Amino acid sequence: MKIIKVSHGTAFFNRNEYDKLLEESLVCVHEDTNSKGKSNTTQFQLFINSKPGDLVFICHSNSTVDVIGIFIDERPIYRLRPDGKLDKKWIEREYLPLYNALKPKDHKKDNGKWWSPGDNSTCTKVKPSDFERLEDAILNPVFKITIKELMDTQKVVLSESTYSIEKFVNFQKLFEVCFNDESEMLNAVNNLSLTEKRKLLYEYSIRGDVEGQPVVFLRQILVEFLNSEQESPLTKDLIIHQKEKIARQFEKNVFHAWASISRILYPFIYASQKKLVKEFFTNEIKRYQKDLDLESITSINFVDLDGAQNQGRIDVWFAIYNNSHKSQKYAKQLFLKLGSDAEYGLLSHRNPKLNQTQIANDYDYNAILNAFSSFKKQIIDDNADSQQQMMKMMELLEYKKQIILQGPPGTGKTKQAKEIAVELLNLGSVKDLEDNSQFKIIQFHPSYTYEDFVRGIVADSKDDKIEYKNVNKLLGKLAKESFENPTLKYILVIDEINRANLSSVLGELIYALEYRNENVESMYEVDNKSELILPSNLYIIGTMNTADRSVGHIDYAIRRRFAFVDVLPEDLTAQLGDDFQTDLFNKVAELFNEKHLAGEFKAKDVQLGHSYFIQQYEKDEFGNNILDKPYDFKMRLDYEIVPILKEYLHDGLLNNDSETLKKIKEIEDYKFSD
Repeated sequence: MKIIKVSHGTAFFNRNEYDKLLEESLVCVHEDTNSKGKSNTTQFQLFINSKPGDLVFICHSNSTVDVIGIFIDERPIYRLRPDGKLDKKWIEREYLPLYNALKPKDHKKDNGKWWSPGDNSTCTKVKPSDFERLEDAILNPVFKITIKELMDTQKVVLSESTYSIEKFVNFQKLFEVCFNDESEMLNAVNNLSLTEKRKLLYEYSIRGDVEGQPVVFLRQILVEFLNSEQESPLTKDLIIHQKEKIARQFEKNVFHAWASISRILYPFIYASQKKLVKEFFTNEIKRYQKDLDLESITSINFVDLDGAQNQGRIDVWFAIYNNSHKSQKYAKQLFLKLGSDAEYGLLSHRNPKLNQTQIANDYDYNAILNAFSSFKKQIIDDNADSQQQMMKMMELLEYKKQIILQGPPGTGKTKQAKEIAVELLNLGSVKDLEDNSQFKIIQFHPSYTYEDFVRGIVADSKDDKIEYKNVNKLLGKLAKESFENPTLKYILVIDEINRANLSSVLGELIYALEYRNENVESMYEVDNKSELILPSNLYIIGTMNTADRSVGHIDYAIRRRFAFVDVLPEDLTAQLGDDFQTDLFNKVAELFNEKHLAGEFKAKDVQLGHSYFIQQYEKDEFGNNILDKPYDFKMRLDYEIVPILKEYLHDGLLNNDSETLKKIKEIEDYKFSD
């Protein structure tokens, strides 16, 4: 708690002037008031920098101590002299009176302290070590209170004056009415208190040269009019006249975005609330980040009633997004817009199909927090670095038309192939790929042939007769459909692409992969045409398990036509926290170094991928994780991880030595923490 003394010297303030200050709950200090002693802070700086909640007791020199107040607003005011002119050297602050003196002259005249009414000082601070002395010299004899009673009163006032969502909502309703009705806005501005008008005058006076800022310049002129001696109110005609006068100084239509009178005037009624609104919502956003445990990985953006371009708006909004993004523009975001109602949920400007927001009649923190919680994982996963990798793969796919994602088991190659398809087709999620005619997925196997994949002969029973005819198979059908719909994109994902004999399966289409939109002759005629075209709007994504030694290598002719992208194991602790078995992941990763790997193998080709170490959960009827029902990770260790390691051992990928066997045994006997 800070307590300061402000003394109004009788040489500067006669009793009438002083009483008028008391009547208006204002306290005044000259800006040239210097420091006391060797202090680095001037008395004026102490005064002007006092915060809302700080206490002040007010004296008329050493004559009387009259009031104890609490600062409620940081905005200063120029002093209005008795002749009605402004004196810009004397600065006033508004306070809320807490106690009026019962015996103004009964203070101890001088007790050797700067804060004593008898000291030749204007504005000084009472040190906490002097609080008992203050009680004895002033609080008790003048106000009949103790320092504890003063502190208790301060707490009550601060509690009652704490900004709240209810206060914002009440103000926002008034603001919206004024913003949408110019006459209401004019009425609200003209009816501002004299003190509020003078606070605005101070704010606009210290902005310096504003003639190059037409809107600010206009507002400055209007504020000066509000504080002039004229009793006539501000009118729409006067504002339009001033706009036209200023506009003539510029070549462009500088007021085109401020055509509405309300857009010009709104800062005048918002000024008293602006700092409170910003502080409240900034704290509220930080509260969401903390309760969601997203403080370390998210950034925030908040837009208040000023709007993004200081043109005003009738609601506020904020976004919480993954801090790997430079701004929320291209990020998934936890979004709240609050005006006449509350809209909140997940928002994506880049892909609106992802948007999942709901509207409520009022602001309910817990309801919004619960909604945000359901999107938390999406915010965590929305990493810009990963997206850059995704964008690179999409660019590569656009350029090459076919790519192969290669890597060891468990790195999520098929999942990533589907995510690329989602991005390329501009869908909301992987679920949207189901029954989508522009997306097909197939898994190759060693017996797969050209006749299974491209074109082949099928038997058709008609009129008790068997008829054989040539038909398009999966690739032939997809090629035909994509050719007939050139404005759409089509994606074919071939899982385990290296398990089939690609040269045999693709046949003459090896040429068509490189020369898109050109005819190639097929060995089968369909609809009396042997030509087959792979159009440029058909994209092929293959996945290849680099640890699978049971199949042959892809030959060079086909390799030249595909771009290969490594998909490698990652430590996902930062993204998943306790849902990733970090310790077990690291223990398994230790097996894949030169000490344990057979010489011809590389870790990037065979190391177990991260998906083996992600905690899985039971699903509800909608496919969502039931967070309190995780699957037993020991099952995965016993029936997936260890069997693969032993298979590697048997197939010679891992050395069959005592050190390697010991490592595998340690993994097999791994104890999970509770």
